[in-house]
Amino acid sequence: MNTKTTTHIIRLSIVASILILIPKVFSSLQNGEALKELPLSLISILIILSPYLFLNHKARKSNPKNSIAYNHLLFTILICLTGTIVLFSLVYISPDPQNGIAIFSLVILQWLACGLMQVIELVLNRQPNEINT
Repeated sequence: MNTKTTTHIIRLSIVASILILIPKVFSSLQNGEALKELPLSLISILIILSPYLFLNHKARKSNPKNSIAYNHLLFTILICLTGTIVLFSLVYISPDPQNGIAIFSLVILQWLACGLMQVIELVLNRQPNEINT
């Protein structure tokens, strides 16, 4: 159950992020000169989506009956939902020329949260005899 819920949250965040970013990319491409920046825009979208894709990979690989699945669900809610809300806020609510830096800072913070999730997973996967040594 947790793995399905986690995967649905991640996929919903991926679709929402794409729906947030694609109109902005295409609205900036209406003049002919901006067409040269399309590959860079698509690479930027992939970088922004990379924490979600990593979480999707981890959720599909995890055992749903394990306590790690709850860890994944918690971090998925933390990373995906807050990331999507902040992305929407940066793009539509308070547009600013320096929001690009804020968006990539958001991605770095999401990757740090993914790293913390991995550390917690390593601690939870330890065997009891490994802790004492």
